[in-house]
Amino acid sequence: MNPLDWTTQAACLGVDLDVFYPDVSEHCDDAKRICATCPVVDACRDYALSQESVANCWGVFGGLSPKERQAILKDKAVEITHGTMSGYHAHVRRRVPVCDSCRAARRLRRGRAA
Repeated sequence: MNPLDWTTQAACLGVDLDVFYPDVSEHCDDAKRICATCPVVDACRDYALSQESVANCWGVFGGLSPKERQAILKDKAVEITHGTMSGYHAHVRRRVPVCDSCRAARRLRRGRAA
């Protein structure tokens, strides 16, 4: 099975590529609107974030601009400080399960017993 099989289902298939590679002075709203309707946007985003050549290039991939991809990659590079509120928020931002120690820190912050 080809790891890029999902591309045959992409909403951008057949769309003018200029939409996804706007000039620096242009916005990428049109591309993001297309991505918002795409059934494989998560696969596209995961691919873009896993491929350094894509993550660092210009253009919209998976509904993300280059700045947005870089921010996500930078955040992922920072280790989570478990057992803290910032650790709890890092779990949420990364959309990964919150560990018990970060969940306990959140309960303490809210004034509940662990």
